[in-house]
Amino acid sequence: MTGVRRPASGGEGNSPNQPPPFLTKTYDLVDDATTDAIVSWAPDGCSFIVWKPPEFSRDLLPRHFKHNNFSSFVRQLNTYGFRKVDPDRWEFANDSFIRGRQDLLKDIHRRKPSSAPMQQQALAPAGQTAIELGHYGGVHDEIESLKRDKNVLMLELVRLRQQQQAADQRLRDMQERLEVNENRQNTIIGFLARVAQNPTILQQMVSVAQNVGLQRIASRNGGT
Repeated sequence: MTGVRRPASGGEGNSPNQPPPFLTKTYDLVDDATTDAIVSWAPDGCSFIVWKPPEFSRDLLPRHFKHNNFSSFVRQLNTYGFRKVDPDRWEFANDSFIRGRQDLLKDIHRRKPSSAPMQQQALAPAGQTAIELGHYGGVHDEIESLKRDKNVLMLELVRLRQQQQAADQRLRDMQERLEVNENRQNTIIGFLARVAQNPTILQQMVSVAQNVGLQRIASRNGGT
């Protein structure tokens, strides 16, 4: 039959030797020395650390993944078997994600959901429910993922509060400048109103200015 394209020998679709785009993009992102202040390899090269999650989400994620959701990035890492190795910072590791060993990325595979609960349900007697959380491999991972999501949300909340405080400070500064300008305008308007009521005030000011100018000229001429 014509019109059917067969994949080249060696596998279908992407070759097994070609890692998923998420992994290659993440490797390139971490390996970029120009952004080490935001994300970098750990000293031993066996893990990587996101030092500044807000800047990481705002500046780097859109450049590589077309989104700026740090929580989504962490969930993707979890699906590929990465683990958070330090509870006090965003440090992630995978046995095949090593500095200088991009060839190992092909050994990292997306986790498949456990089918144990479905099998247990099928084997359970009629009218009974077979639920054994200890045998469900995905529960622990899901709990860890939820904990990470909570940490990400808390971090995002802190960032938003900081932005709000900065915005409030800018608003207060603008209000102070506006009040200063209004006071100046009121002073000028008040002066013009007095001049309109009593033109001699303006004449007196002009006379004073002329006298001051003449005195300055005289002092300069006297000094030469």
